[in-house]
Amino acid sequence: MSEKMRIGASSRFYTVYPGGEFSPIEMIEYFHKVGFNAIDFDIETVPAMGENWKEILGKAASLAAKYDICMDYGHLPYQKVIIDGKEDKKQFYKNMMLSIEAAGFAGIVHAVIHTISAPKTTYEDSEKMVTKNIEYLTPFAEQAQKYGVKLVFENMRSPKEKEGYHRYGSTADEIIRFADYFSMENCWDFGHAHTTGLVQSVEIAKFEKRLAVLHVNDNHGNDDEHLMPFLGTIDWIDAMKGLKATGFSGCFNFETKTFRIPPQAREGIANYCLQVGEYLTGLLN
Repeated sequence: MSEKMRIGASSRFYTVYPGGEFSPIEMIEYFHKVGFNAIDFDIETVPAMGENWKEILGKAASLAAKYDICMDYGHLPYQKVIIDGKEDKKQFYKNMMLSIEAAGFAGIVHAVIHTISAPKTTYEDSEKMVTKNIEYLTPFAEQAQKYGVKLVFENMRSPKEKEGYHRYGSTADEIIRFADYFSMENCWDFGHAHTTGLVQSVEIAKFEKRLAVLHVNDNHGNDDEHLMPFLGTIDWIDAMKGLKATGFSGCFNFETKTFRIPPQAREGIANYCLQVGEYLTGLLN
């Protein structure tokens, strides 16, 4: 890493639940105010924007460019769509296809996507899960190519490893397989890896040049807490060794659970993230 790495966060750093409606414009103004210069945009919010999504996203992208805030990263839908108490897979599919189109429109080149996996499979089920995932991911990969977007496959969490269960897609080797199959890229979630019990440096180094997006968050190894680094038990010095081995030069992106904290109390947290980000990215030089 030769140039100073950009430090940013998920757009959910600003979003309030419960509270008012999500405003991309307000979010970007807030990011500029606190000093983040990169955004992992929550593309999952696009379907809720309605028919005016292009106008909203266009203004957001223009404002980000004005402030020199990198908006090349985003997260595609991953939560089930529940209508009248039932899962609506067709609507989820529509939301996903629209979100990929929206990413291309807004210049969000790297779109993080979750693979599918049953939480209590075993390593013996791996090939079956590969087949299911390729079938599931293919239409989204085709849509991504159509709109100039790169799907970025994220490692899932597999907290039941000690009980003999394995969630496919939770190791570097498993998601690298999809990146290579579709000629796409990968995302590393440090918190997911920690709940799975992986050695960060060993796993991250496997990506070589495939790593495009980071989800920086901490936990205590049992649950996906999305804490700020050093508030959990991840060995961040070890993790940076693995990141340095890849030559990663993207954004240092925080995916922390701040959306339940009142907005007026978040500026101190943003400052903490910026200082920790400066420290950890400094270890890559």
